[in-house]
Amino acid sequence: MDTILYAYLIIGFLFACYFSFVKIKSVDSAAAHTSLGFRLIILPGLIILWPLIITIKKIEHL
Repeated sequence: MDTILYAYLIIGFLFACYFSFVKIKSVDSAAAHTSLGFRLIILPGLIILWPLIITIKKIEHL
């Protein structure tokens, strides 16, 4: 069980780093010019909610 949790958190961390530093521009143009502090603040939420965010982005592309 711990292995699944660790895998979930590692995948979430990798996704959060990629999303908050690269893909944030495609979601919100105002967020593209934000500080490092803002990006660090949204990391925990992105780590936890990464499956939901991926699903929402896939639905938007349909």
